[in-house]
Parts: sequence; structure tokens; C-alpha cells
Amino acid sequence: MMKENSLRNVIYSYAIPFFSVIFVLFLLYQAYTLFIGRARFAVFFVLFALVVSALNFIADPVNSLFKIIKGKRLIIAGFLLIALSMVTTLYLAINFNALSWRAGANTTIDYTFALVLLIPVLLMAWKRGGDVLILLVLFALVYMTFGPAFPGFLKHGGFGIRELLTVQVLSLADSGLLCAATQVVATWVAIFIVYAGIIQGFGAFDAILKGSFVVCRKKLDLVPQVPIVASLLFGSISGAASANVGATGSFTIPLMKRYGLHPRLAGAIEAVASSGGQVMPPVMGATAFLMAMLLGVSYLDVMLCGFIPALLFYWVFAYGVYDATKGSIQSPISDLGKGKVSVEEEEYGFTRKDIVKLIPMCISVAVILIILMYFRMDVLQAALYGIIAFLTAQLLFELFSSRKIGVFLEFGRKFVRGATIGAGTAANVGAIVAGMALILKALTATALAPKISYMIVDIAGGSLVILLILIWAICLLFGMAVSTLIVYLLVVVLTAPAMEGLGIVPMVSHFIIFYFAAISMITPPTAPASLVASGIAGESFMKTAFQAMRVGMPLFILPFTFVTYPELILFNSRTLLAVFLVVVGFMGISHCLNSRKTHWQGILVRAISLAGGGFISFHAFFYPEGRIIAVFVAVCILLLLGRNVIIQKLKMANGITHDRVR
Repeated sequence: MMKENSLRNVIYSYAIPFFSVIFVLFLLYQAYTLFIGRARFAVFFVLFALVVSALNFIADPVNSLFKIIKGKRLIIAGFLLIALSMVTTLYLAINFNALSWRAGANTTIDYTFALVLLIPVLLMAWKRGGDVLILLVLFALVYMTFGPAFPGFLKHGGFGIRELLTVQVLSLADSGLLCAATQVVATWVAIFIVYAGIIQGFGAFDAILKGSFVVCRKKLDLVPQVPIVASLLFGSISGAASANVGATGSFTIPLMKRYGLHPRLAGAIEAVASSGGQVMPPVMGATAFLMAMLLGVSYLDVMLCGFIPALLFYWVFAYGVYDATKGSIQSPISDLGKGKVSVEEEEYGFTRKDIVKLIPMCISVAVILIILMYFRMDVLQAALYGIIAFLTAQLLFELFSSRKIGVFLEFGRKFVRGATIGAGTAANVGAIVAGMALILKALTATALAPKISYMIVDIAGGSLVILLILIWAICLLFGMAVSTLIVYLLVVVLTAPAMEGLGIVPMVSHFIIFYFAAISMITPPTAPASLVASGIAGESFMKTAFQAMRVGMPLFILPFTFVTYPELILFNSRTLLAVFLVVVGFMGISHCLNSRKTHWQGILVRAISLAGGGFISFHAFFYPEGRIIAVFVAVCILLLLGRNVIIQKLKMANGITHDRVR
């Protein structure tokens, strides 16, 4: 038993960091030289993802894939899985050109290696993506093989075992396993995940949390805005909802609880705020990179189109949280030393060291944006120079503050820690996408995707409203079981052509699906963001999830406004007016949902606010020429919501006038 534990400690402390650092250096070298093609590099990425995932299973028997296997047998099974992964992927990498030349006329050895490779791919997809993902993958493979046995529109000619292996593995750059989605994740996505991991390894995210608290602590009613600001900043670099909750929620949820918020509400606010991190540029998770690939545009175009919708996401949510929590915040005081010190000053002080931690990150983000916007370089190289800028600035600051030889050793340790965090996350995403790629290939190879798209259009009967509601329901349904990335890929392949057939611009249709998929992270019964938040808050998962849906309800309908105001995404001269109208419209909707006034006047104001906000947001569906009326309604809502302030100002002015008369 001691030997097994020692082996697991060695794997956790040395083997996983070693492979992680090797992969990170290899990725950075590829970004600098581009010495091998993207498809061939994707083979090495799959190799790394499978090996690191298998090492994690050996090192962590509690979360191991082989729960029925224990002790030495578990270790043997894990190393056997690693051996299969390495032999098969290296065979593809070494024989890459030969396999490309003889595509469709492969040998028995080729088919054998392809079949064996599917074993670790399916196992890793199962562990990282969950039961639903592996069931979808298995169904896709069965559907490809037994196509003639399916009824109705599901029926197709079918693929033999050799044909299936050729389509899914051996056609390489055009295969399922190494499709464009896998290649994008192996390069663009992986390097930004590594970038976020390195930043986290050097402690910059801790400084982000403290800095967001400093921004919001001046007024008690702004305390619930701390998780919103923190998640916005964290999500702009990370783009992963559950990781966002874990990183920021461990700080913000206890803070909100100390200020008197119910644990359920504190967890819900954090869950929704972290889910929004997936849509916040410049990173926007893995999904935005895949969106750029599917649309055939640069990532810079997607990033620029995503800024205004993301800021609207957070503004709408922040206003709703302010409305829902106003007047319910208490100021906790704790005795410390001679006097009384507030909790935030005791535990969450923002020092010069925290500012120093943020400077290298800000420099690196600026470098990435400048390279993307002005030099128009590849995303891979922009991220490379961002990492170099961050590491250089970090090393200079540490040398300036310490001026000791030990600084280099500590710098190296932080780099290894950050590389391990980033590479581990990239391996998880790689395992999921490898399985997801098999599904996407099955949908296209069997022509099932266009069939489903046509069917959805028929059900909608040419109605854009019904079509969007169907897509919304599909996203929420898939989101109950799989991640945002998988939801987006599945739904966009199935429904984007239908939306474009009814006149929605491709960029807008993809963003609508993206936002529907992001919100699914707080939708029960799975709701991964709410799950992590409820654990930190010490509250019931289902109660937290339903509270998150209530708090984030305006965000469920935000994507519908992209149809009414496409200029929110496609920036033009009408964008500022559209932003004003959407903000005011959601202020009205939020006031109706969160106001506590139950007397008849309050109910009337809430009803008018809801009706006005609904007209502003959705008038394009029933009255396309209603933009001028929407402006008038927006002004009325502002006057209605600000009537108390206006009356108070008039009374004060009237009082001053009377004083002067006397």
C-alpha cells in the first residue's frame, strides 16, 4: 500500500508536471516556428491529452475511471492505457504523410492502430465529458454502422468497420478525430488555456479578486457586485465557468454571506456571474475560437463582435442584483487589536504587492490586443508574445523587488505550477473535443445534420419566434448534460442553417446559440456552475440552481434581443442607440422581477415596466418598424423608475426657492 501511495505521489508531483512542461514548451515552440502543420500537431495534442488524463487516473484513485479495479491492477490498467495512447498516436504522427497519400486504401495495420486508438479516446471522453457525452459518441458510431436499420429520415446507407475507421481516424486532416475543431483546440484554445494557467500560477488571479473588492467596497449595496466584477475580470482570461466559480467563489461567496446575504442567493449570484465569463473577450473560452473557424473569419472579428454583448450581459445582471439586494446588506464588524476593524480590511486588503502582480498581466493582455488589432498576426503567435511579455515583466518585477539568486528558482517553480494548471485544463478540453469530434463527423458523414435542420424549420412553420424558442429549448436541454462547448458545437451544426434560412446573419445566429449555451451552465438538473457554487456556499444544490435561474432570468432572454438589434454584434452607427434601448428595456424587466413593492401602485409600475421592457426588447418579432416607439417607451421607463428621485429633487428645489423668498 505504501508503495502504491508513493508511486501516486511521484506521478502527481513529478510525472504530470514533467509532461505538462514538455507540452507547454512544445506548444510555444510550435507557435514561434509553425514547423509542423496544424493537423499533425493535433496528433501530438491528442497524445498529450490522453497521457496526462491517464496519469491523473492513476494518481487519483478516488476519481479514477476504473472504479471496479483497485490496487496494483489499477496502476497496471492506467499504464496500459498510456502505452496504447502513445503507440497509436505516434504511429499516426510518424506515418502522417504516408497515411494521407493512401487515404481510402489503408492497410490492415492502419486499421488495427486506428481501432486501438479509439479505446483510450472513448475512455477519456467518458471520464472528462461524462456519461451523456460517451452515450452520444457510442450512438453516433452505432448510427454510422447500422444506418440501414434506422427508420424514417434517420435511415442511411451505413458504413462498414473499415469505412468508419477511415472516416473517423485515418483520413487525418479530414477525419473526425483530427477535424478542424480538434485542430483549433490544439493550437488557439490550448495556448490561451496555458496562458491563463501561467497567470494563475504566479498569483495574479488572487490580486484580481482583491482589486475587484476594492472597487466595490465604498458602498454596502455594492458588495454583491464584487463577484460580478471579479468574474468579469477572471473570465476575460479564463473563460471556464466552473473554474471561474472555484477561483472567485471561494472568496466572494463567504464575503457576501458575512454581509448578510442568504447562502442560496450568494451562490446563485456567483454562479451566474461566472457563467458570463465564457462570453467575455478577449478569451471567451474555447467556443469563440471554434466560432471563428466555423464562420471562416479571424478570431479578432469574433472578439470585437463579442465585447458589447458581453458588457450588456454583465450590466443587465449587475443591475438586477443591485435591485434584488438593495437595502439588505449589513456591515459586519470584528474586534482586532485595539480598535474595531471591518472584515474587508482585516482579510481582503489590497497592497502594493497585489498591484505588482497585476501589472505583468495587464502588459501581456495589452500586447495580445495590439498584435491582434494592429499587426493582424495569427492568434497562436499573439498568445505566444503575450506569454513572453508576461513572463518577462514578472521576472523583472521579482528581480527588482528581491535581487537575490533564489528569485530564479522561485520563478521556475511558479512557472511549472502555472504550466501544470494550464496544461491540465487543456488536456481535459482535448479529451472532450476528441470525443465530440467523432459525433460531429457522424452528423455530417451521414447527412443527419441537414435533415434535422430542415425538420426544425418545418416544425417552426417559417416563424422566427418559434424557431428561436425551439433552439433555446434545445440548448437548455443539451446544457443539462454537457458543457457549453459541446452544446454550441451540437446546436450550431444542427440549427444555424435554419436560422440563416430565415434571414439571420451568420455571425448573429452563432452568437445567439453561444449565449443560449453559456446560460445552460446554471440550468438544473446538472448546472455545473451552480453545483460548485452551492458547495462553497454550503447550501442545497437544487435551491441554489433555481435561485440562479431566478436571478439570471433576464439573461435567458438577452440573446433574443440580438435579432431585434443585430447592431449589438455587427457594430455600426446605430449601435449606441441599440445599447441604450436594451439597457433600459432590461431595467424595466429587472424591476418587475426584483421589486418587493406589493401595493397596487407598485404592482402597476412593475406591470408597466415589464410591458415596456418587453416591447423594447422584442418589437422586431411583431412590429419591425417600432424603433421610434421603442425610444419613447424607454424614456417613459426611465421617468417611471426614477420618479422618486425626480420628486425628491423637485421638493428640494422648491424648498430652496421658498427659503430665498422668505
